Amino acid sequence: MNFEFYNPTRLVFGAGSLVRLGEATSGLGRKALVVTGGGSAKRSGVFDRAIESLKAADVEFAECSGIEPNPRIASVVRGAKIVREQGCDVIVALGGGSTMDASKVIAAAAL
Repeated sequence: MNFEFYNPTRLVFGAGSLVRLGEATSGLGRKALVVTGGGSAKRSGVFDRAIESLKAADVEFAECSGIEPNPRIASVVRGAKIVREQGCDVIVALGGGSTMDASKVIAAAAL
C-alpha cells in the first residue's frame, strides 16, 4: 500500500490566546462565520473578545448562534445558508464539541 497523507494543523493554546484569533483567521479569509452554541460564549465574554480580535485584523464576520448539543441538520442548513448569503470564506467555532462538529458540516454543506 502506498499513500501520502498531508494534514496541516495549527493549534494556538493557552491563556490569552484568544487575542490571536484575528491574526490566525486573516490568513485564511476576509469574512468569518462565527458559530456559537447556547449562549455561554456570550455570557463569558469569549464572543466579544473574539469579535474584537477579528475586527482588529480587518476580518468581517457574520454569526450563527444557537447550535444545540448533538446538532440538528436544520442548524447546519441555517449555517450553510448564512455562509452563502453573507459571502463568508472562513468559519470560526467558539465553544465545545457540538459547535466544532456543526462548523465542519456547515463548511462542507456551504459548498
